[in-house]
Amino acid sequence: MSTYIVYKTLIATYQRLGRDVSTLGLKVDLAYALGRLSDEKYTELVASITPEVVA
Repeated sequence: MSTYIVYKTLIATYQRLGRDVSTLGLKVDLAYALGRLSDEKYTELVASITPEVVA
């Protein structure tokens, strides 16, 4: 199973349970730094972790 799928599933599960997904940010950053995520996949995961700002 790819690293991307694992983190995408974790993020979805955390959101469904109402848990704070920002704690996964460091793990996603580490996976990217180790070369386990492409630029596109990293960007998508970070976007799903980052809370939306309502203006």
